[in-house]
Amino acid sequence: MIPEIEQHRDQIIAICEEYGLERFGETLRRLGNRDPNIATLIPGIRQAIDQRNMIAHEYYELECDRVHWTRNHSIPGLRAVIDASIADHPEEMNL
Repeated sequence: MIPEIEQHRDQIIAICEEYGLERFGETLRRLGNRDPNIATLIPGIRQAIDQRNMIAHEYYELECDRVHWTRNHSIPGLRAVIDASIADHPEEMNL
Protein backbone atom coordinates (compact mmCIF):
# COMPACT_ATOMS: atom_id res chain seq x y z
CA MET A 1 0.00 0.00 0.00
CA ILE A 2 1.13 3.57 -0.63
CA PRO A 3 2.75 4.89 2.58
CA GLU A 4 0.70 8.12 2.59
CA ILE A 5 -2.54 6.15 2.31
CA GLU A 6 -1.47 3.62 4.94
CA GLN A 7 -0.64 6.47 7.31
CA HIS A 8 -4.22 7.79 7.04
CA ARG A 9 -5.97 4.43 6.66
CA ASP A 10 -8.27 4.76 9.68
CA GLN A 11 -9.35 8.26 8.67
CA ILE A 12 -10.06 7.13 5.11
CA ILE A 13 -12.14 4.21 6.37
CA ALA A 14 -14.08 6.49 8.73
CA ILE A 15 -14.84 8.93 5.90
CA CYS A 16 -16.10 6.10 3.69
CA GLU A 17 -18.24 4.74 6.51
CA GLU A 18 -19.68 8.19 7.22
CA TYR A 19 -20.59 8.57 3.56
CA GLY A 20 -22.28 5.16 3.60
CA LEU A 21 -24.26 6.07 6.72
CA GLU A 22 -25.27 9.35 5.14
CA ARG A 23 -26.58 7.58 2.03
CA PHE A 24 -28.30 4.93 4.14
CA GLY A 25 -30.01 7.56 6.30
CA GLU A 26 -31.12 9.49 3.23
CA THR A 27 -32.66 6.34 1.74
CA LEU A 28 -34.52 5.70 4.98
CA ARG A 29 -35.71 9.32 5.04
CA ARG A 30 -37.10 8.98 1.54
CA LEU A 31 -38.68 5.66 2.38
CA GLY A 32 -40.36 7.18 5.45
CA ASN A 33 -41.67 10.10 3.43
CA ARG A 34 -42.96 7.82 0.71
CA ASP A 35 -44.61 5.22 2.89
CA PRO A 36 -44.91 5.96 6.61
CA ASN A 37 -46.46 2.51 7.22
CA ILE A 38 -43.38 0.67 5.95
CA ALA A 39 -41.17 3.04 7.89
CA THR A 40 -42.85 2.01 11.16
CA LEU A 41 -41.51 -1.52 10.59
CA ILE A 42 -37.89 -0.36 10.57
CA PRO A 43 -36.31 -0.33 14.03
CA GLY A 44 -34.10 2.67 14.66
CA ILE A 45 -35.20 4.58 11.56
CA ARG A 46 -35.36 7.90 13.42
CA GLN A 47 -31.84 7.46 14.81
CA ALA A 48 -30.48 6.57 11.37
CA ILE A 49 -32.08 9.65 9.84
CA ASP A 50 -30.82 11.83 12.69
CA GLN A 51 -27.31 10.50 12.23
CA ARG A 52 -27.56 11.19 8.49
CA ASN A 53 -28.55 14.78 9.28
CA MET A 54 -25.59 15.19 11.61
CA ILE A 55 -23.21 13.92 8.95
CA ALA A 56 -24.76 15.85 6.05
CA HIS A 57 -25.07 19.14 7.89
CA GLU A 58 -21.93 18.77 10.00
CA TYR A 59 -23.69 19.57 13.27
CA TYR A 60 -20.68 18.15 15.05
CA GLU A 61 -17.70 16.03 14.21
CA LEU A 62 -18.56 12.34 14.40
CA GLU A 63 -16.39 10.05 16.44
CA CYS A 64 -14.94 7.06 14.62
CA ASP A 65 -16.08 4.73 17.41
CA ARG A 66 -19.70 5.81 16.94
CA VAL A 67 -19.51 5.23 13.20
CA HIS A 68 -18.01 1.75 13.71
CA TRP A 69 -20.61 0.86 16.35
CA THR A 70 -23.45 1.91 14.06
CA ARG A 71 -22.02 -0.11 11.20
CA ASN A 72 -21.58 -3.24 13.31
CA HIS A 73 -24.70 -3.14 15.49
CA SER A 74 -27.48 -1.08 13.91
CA ILE A 75 -27.23 -1.64 10.19
CA PRO A 76 -27.47 -5.46 10.07
CA GLY A 77 -30.91 -5.46 11.75
CA LEU A 78 -32.13 -2.53 9.68
CA ARG A 79 -30.96 -4.15 6.48
CA ALA A 80 -32.93 -7.34 7.17
CA VAL A 81 -36.14 -5.37 7.68
CA ILE A 82 -35.54 -3.23 4.61
CA ASP A 83 -34.73 -6.25 2.44
CA ALA A 84 -37.96 -7.93 3.56
CA SER A 85 -39.96 -4.76 2.84
CA ILE A 86 -38.45 -4.46 -0.62
CA ALA A 87 -39.21 -8.11 -1.33
CA ASP A 88 -42.84 -7.57 -0.28
CA HIS A 89 -43.25 -4.34 -2.30
CA PRO A 90 -40.78 -4.40 -5.24
CA GLU A 91 -42.94 -2.21 -7.48
CA GLU A 92 -43.05 0.52 -4.82
CA MET A 93 -39.34 0.64 -4.04
CA ASN A 94 -38.13 2.88 -6.84
CA LEU A 95 -36.51 5.42 -4.54
